[in-house]
Amino acid sequence: MTAILKAYGFKPGPKGGLPPREREPGWLTTLYNQHVMALDFKVTRDLHGRAIYILNIIDHGRRALHWSRATYDPGSQWVAQQLRNAFMDLDDLPEAIVMDRDSTLAPIAKWILPRMNIKAIRIGYKCPWQNGVVERFHRTLNEELLRYVQPLNDRHMNRLLKEFREYYNTARPHMSNEAEPPIRPEDADNLACNDPDFFKQPRKLVRKTWLGGLHSSYRWAS
Repeated sequence: MTAILKAYGFKPGPKGGLPPREREPGWLTTLYNQHVMALDFKVTRDLHGRAIYILNIIDHGRRALHWSRATYDPGSQWVAQQLRNAFMDLDDLPEAIVMDRDSTLAPIAKWILPRMNIKAIRIGYKCPWQNGVVERFHRTLNEELLRYVQPLNDRHMNRLLKEFREYYNTARPHMSNEAEPPIRPEDADNLACNDPDFFKQPRKLVRKTWLGGLHSSYRWAS
């Protein structure tokens, strides 16, 4: 190689070496520089052992559960309709949605999201950590609902998911939000979250139960 460079009038090994390569932003930096949501499926089973597929959409900002719906047939058309329903009344659409490489999601990434001006970010093969926000939520969903409740069918599952979503967003404390729920108490129509002044002075308590008493939240009586 040195002889070839000399033959064409180039000096091999210029002083100072090669210029430093610009460092590209990492995976997390790329995600958190934009409004990002993530979606994935969680599988459970009904009373007869049939698989129920739960589609969850999580906002990366404060980990709010934006959408959660169940079905027996999670085809691409069903997912596309769920995305339309989820973003129907949303003024600020996400810039990107993180998803895995399930074949069901291929048409979503190729056709549906681009038409909604949303970028599809598909994680690498066998890299679930790249979609860690929704994966962590699935653990919470399993530990706080699916482990204790056996759905009769997909309709029953959807009723449970609707209430669990309200509980998760407005009442359940979240570590990444400094023990506040994903939706701040002052922004929620239903102030059902735990009152931060709980221990400051004795008052009469009001308890709100969720999912038939599986979970509870508390507020001072007005």
